[in-house]
Amino acid sequence: MYTTLNDIRAFNPCKEGWKTLLKSLGKTKADDEPLSLLQVLSSNGLSDTLWCFGVVDDFEKEKRLLAVAFAREVQHLIKDETLLSALDVAERYAYGLLTEQELARTQDAVYAVTVKAWGTEVTSEPANSIGFLVEACVEDHVYPLDAASAAQDAVWFHALSTDHKNSVDALDRVQEKQQGLLRSMLERLT
Repeated sequence: MYTTLNDIRAFNPCKEGWKTLLKSLGKTKADDEPLSLLQVLSSNGLSDTLWCFGVVDDFEKEKRLLAVAFAREVQHLIKDETLLSALDVAERYAYGLLTEQELARTQDAVYAVTVKAWGTEVTSEPANSIGFLVEACVEDHVYPLDAASAAQDAVWFHALSTDHKNSVDALDRVQEKQQGLLRSMLERLT
């Protein structure tokens, strides 16, 4: 999967990430030379690489499947059956096995679950993050960065609520796993 520095620049990247990328490439300004997202991952890490998906056209199937893979990594935190089944729907939709109308019905069901949860006093940060995570998988346009961030938040808040000492380790593990999933996907596409 490739982009260019000019394409990235057109989306106004953060200054620090932009400087890091240019420095790693030995460049001082943007150009139209093909740039592998694997190179971005090596120089800038997970978040910046996921952000770069915004400048890559197409690959909607891969974006959705990556978002679902991030959700599957924290699936043990998803307690609602509607949200769990939404992940299956997102995968089937990515493979072209469902229509936009079927995806829209799932979106409505997911939104109903998350809105209902937000209206209760027992809503927790992990539950909110899980809602955002599943929403990120069933949206019309999927942004894997949103799914990765929501999964990280869910793990972080869950760890804080259960074993505060291990919360940083839990977050590190999920980020490491996400980076591995992203790297594997990019290697297949490059």
